[in-house]
Amino acid sequence: MQTFLLIIFSLIFSSAFAQNKEIEDQFKYKATYDLTWQIDSTDAESIQNETMVLYMGDNISRFTSENFLKHDSINELRKKNFEKTGRFMAPPQTKFKYKLFKNLTEGRLYFFEKIARDRFKYIEELPLQEWEIHPEIKEVSGYNVQKATTIYAGRDYIAWFTSEIPVSDGPYKFSGLPGLIIEIADTKNYYHFKLSGFKEIGTAATVSTDEDRYTKVSKNDFLTAQENYARDPLGTLSKAGITIGWSEKEEKSAKKELKENYKSRNNPIELE
Repeated sequence: MQTFLLIIFSLIFSSAFAQNKEIEDQFKYKATYDLTWQIDSTDAESIQNETMVLYMGDNISRFTSENFLKHDSINELRKKNFEKTGRFMAPPQTKFKYKLFKNLTEGRLYFFEKIARDRFKYIEELPLQEWEIHPEIKEVSGYNVQKATTIYAGRDYIAWFTSEIPVSDGPYKFSGLPGLIIEIADTKNYYHFKLSGFKEIGTAATVSTDEDRYTKVSKNDFLTAQENYARDPLGTLSKAGITIGWSEKEEKSAKKELKENYKSRNNPIELE
C-alpha cells in the first residue's frame, strides 16, 4: 500500500517544479504545533502525528504543515537531482498539503490546495468561530492560559489561550481570542493541537505562492473535488492525464487497497 501511495504522491508533485510567485511579508512570530489526530473514528489505534507551523505578522498569518513547507523549499534541489540522476528525490511526507492564510485586515481566510493537477482556492469570511471564555486557568507549554470553548464545523472544541502572547490567532482556522491559542482539541480528542515552540523572528520572510494559478471555487465545490479524489484517486489522475503504467493485475490490486484506505479515512477535521 505504501508503495502505491508513494508512486501517486510523487506523480502529483512532479509538476511542482514550475516557478512559484514569491512575495515579501513581515512575519514577526513563528509558532510550532504538534498535531495528533485519529484518521479512523472507529479505530482508536489509528493515531497519527504531524508538526504544523504558524507564521504571524501584524495583519497576515500563514499556517501549513512543516513537511509541506519543506517540500516547497527543496523543489529546486529535487529538480537538480532529477536532471543529474534521472530520479526524483522522495518529497517529505505529509497528510496535509494545503496552505492557509488569514488576512486580519480584510477579515478573510484564504485556503489553497492542489488536488492531482488541479489547484483550488476558496475564501471564507472571518471570524469563523464564536467563542465563550471561561474563568478556568492553568499552565500549558510554560504559559498561563485561560479556557475558551466553541462549536466549529460540527465539532465542539476546548481551547486554551494566553494573553502573554497578544496575537489573536491559532492553529488551522482558529482565531479571534484575546491571545494566541496554545492548545485546542475537540471534545472527542480526534484533533489535538498543542504548542511545542514559539519564537520571535522579526525579519522579512519570503513566501512562495502561486495564487494566480489557483482556480477560485466555492468551499462546497472544493470539498466535492476533494471527496472525488479520495474516493477514486486513480480515476482522478487518469482524467488529469496522469498515467502510471501498471499492469491490469497491479491496477486491480491498487484500486482494492486504495478503496480500503478510503474507508478508513473517515474522520476529517471539518464535518460540515
